[in-house]
Amino acid sequence: MSLPPTPNPPAGRGRVPRRESTPNPHPHPNPNLVEILSVAQCWQALTSTDLGRLAIRSGDDIDVFPVNFVATDRLLYFRSAPGAKLIELTRSPRVAFEADGVRDASRWSIVINGTASRLTYDSEIRDSGVLDIWPAEGSPKWNYVRITPHKISGRRFLEQTSRGAQQATH
Repeated sequence: MSLPPTPNPPAGRGRVPRRESTPNPHPHPNPNLVEILSVAQCWQALTSTDLGRLAIRSGDDIDVFPVNFVATDRLLYFRSAPGAKLIELTRSPRVAFEADGVRDASRWSIVINGTASRLTYDSEIRDSGVLDIWPAEGSPKWNYVRITPHKISGRRFLEQTSRGAQQATH
């Protein structure tokens, strides 16, 4: 679904006069401060956290849910209570998943596109490590879901020591 074009206001009404160029208070980040992570680095980062966000299709919308998860053998697993999330995953199993973290003087962000499926066999559930997840929200979660990635990408953002250091690099 695309948005309709914004109509141009009549001349003299609603138009903001163009200003002379002013310095951008938020210049583009120094490219030396952003690192693209390898697939192996992405998975290593994911093993250092247990909270992420699951994005699923819900009709014409996208819903995002916080989930506790575990990364095992390049797959993601989470637990879920019955409800809208599981129903929508059954209708449309293509998902996006995102997790962030902080390590030393850097922050990282990982995004996964994949397919979600419920685990059905006790051996799958036991071997996945999903039973070790203790959900932050205390309701019982007896449904176990695996995300099989199709694509994974990640970035590490190195922090600068001060705003002055950031301005000095531009």
